[in-house]
Amino acid sequence: WYHGHLPMADAFAKMANKPVNSYLVRTSSRSAKGFVFTWVKSDSTVLHSLVHVTKVRDHLLHNVYKQRNT
Repeated sequence: WYHGHLPMADAFAKMANKPVNSYLVRTSSRSAKGFVFTWVKSDSTVLHSLVHVTKVRDHLLHNVYKQRNT
């Protein structure tokens, strides 16, 4: 499920024919502290969401703040 550095186009290619709710996680190429969650929606659309990880007082906060269709 974790694919390390994987460009968006390659992530889309891997997910294009997968069943609904399939997903992968990859390292963000745009954010040093982020990961991208790529998944297949119920209408078979592939979405990419950037998950930013921030440490605040010994807690990790995970914020999904961007979605992108391909």
